[in-house]
Amino acid sequence: MKAALVTPLPVQEYLEGEQRSEIRHEYVAGQVYVMAGAKLRHNAIVRNLAMLRGQHKNTFREFFIADMKVRVGSIDAFYYPDIVVTGTDRS
Repeated sequence: MKAALVTPLPVQEYLEGEQRSEIRHEYVAGQVYVMAGAKLRHNAIVRNLAMLRGQHKNTFREFFIADMKVRVGSIDAFYYPDIVVTGTDRS
């Protein structure tokens, strides 16, 4: 039996579909993956990580959680990480 060939989905089609979708999907090199739901313990860990923001008073950092799509351009991928930290040190 031959394996079925899967045609990669163009980035623009992924982005358009994601806007219409009620559930999130990640995209890696033309392949789309449905996101799994998070458990209570998982969300508690993410909350605790986000609370670290108060310990970074000497930085220009922003902490984002939930629904922040991140593009990794070098591999043509989109992810929804649990937490995103942006910025630089003030020094």
